[in-house]
Amino acid sequence: AALASAHQGQPLPETLSVLQNTPQVRGMHTIIRNKDTNRDEFIFYSKRLMRLLIEHALSFLPLNLVTVETPQGTMYHGKRFHRQRVSVTERCLSNHKPETRRPLLGS
Repeated sequence: AALASAHQGQPLPETLSVLQNTPQVRGMHTIIRNKDTNRDEFIFYSKRLMRLLIEHALSFLPLNLVTVETPQGTMYHGKRFHRQRVSVTERCLSNHKPETRRPLLGS
């Protein structure tokens, strides 16, 4: 609480990007914050929310436009990652069950 109050009235960093506050996101927050939510629902909605957050973060990666030929011989216009490697650091839900903190990119 002290940290939050220390930053009141201060401008947010220009690099900050907030996940869009949709009814779906608000609903998932409500479910995972509810102390009566059962374990399976907590894990399901936590994973879904983390996937949305990861997708949002990945949208900021540098991409190049590419055109590739599909096995059917048609041309597909898409995007390819600009660099070779990506590193993701996970910092979330430290007070919650370990199942919700496992890497989600492979699932």
